[in-house]
Amino acid sequence: MISHVKEEQFGEIPELDFYYCPYGDCQSKIVKRFNFMLHLATGHGELLPRLDRRLKELKLLIDSRQNQISQSITDELNRLVEVRSFLHTSPLFDVASIETPESLCNEIDVYQAYEKRHGLTAGQKLQVFLCYKQVIATSVFEG
Repeated sequence: MISHVKEEQFGEIPELDFYYCPYGDCQSKIVKRFNFMLHLATGHGELLPRLDRRLKELKLLIDSRQNQISQSITDELNRLVEVRSFLHTSPLFDVASIETPESLCNEIDVYQAYEKRHGLTAGQKLQVFLCYKQVIATSVFEG
């Protein structure tokens, strides 16, 4: 389940040395990617919108392929429906009290927050080197 959340729910969150929260006045600085994802999910109400987004993606995929759907897609959809149902019925999770964001944090938001709060001077930008969707290095350059 954790690998699914990391890949499917928060796949656009890049690997960095640390993260600054891009939400308004939130001053959180977080070292690990998974902890940052938890912060977004619980601290900023992104869990249910991300879950709903993935459910919508899966339903569209199933509708577009009809008879050519793999069992893994069907299994994922069924598991996520169960998770969503649990979250909406569990006394441990008060869905009504969660403020959901207007939009979800994305890769650009993460990079912009990093550039803004990392102490880069005017004209400096974060340069990211990717290899198979994984950040392998970052550096600061004069832009």
